[in-house]
Amino acid sequence: AVSEAQRELLRVIRRNPGTSIAASAAELGLAANTVSTLVGQLTEQGLVLRNPDPDDRRVGRLTLTETASRRLEAWRDRRSTAVATALEGLAADERVALAAALPALMHLGELIRPGPTTDPRPGRRTDHRQTTEESG
Repeated sequence: AVSEAQRELLRVIRRNPGTSIAASAAELGLAANTVSTLVGQLTEQGLVLRNPDPDDRRVGRLTLTETASRRLEAWRDRRSTAVATALEGLAADERVALAAALPALMHLGELIRPGPTTDPRPGRRTDHRQTTEESG
């Protein structure tokens, strides 16, 4: 079974083939060692390949295996079917209202998506590292 955190990492790798652990961690708002652990788990499951960067052998480049690509597509299909079924249960005026709200919801998602050192809550950091100003 694949955890939600692993699934999110697989989605990042799908969107950014050849990404690094550090870049994936930044996109997910997680510590690099957490992502490294997830990569290890996904590699053991045969879902992720980690190849050395040709320009910097210390950096691993992440790609999905065919199995992972197929699973992600199946998950996407199931989600799409579930959403379509739910939308059919809405009244016409509710669907119109939802469609009108989509641009604002997309913008909201962009605003609350945490980066490597940000958290949507004021004064919070997700990577738990202190800056010089915070520690001194």
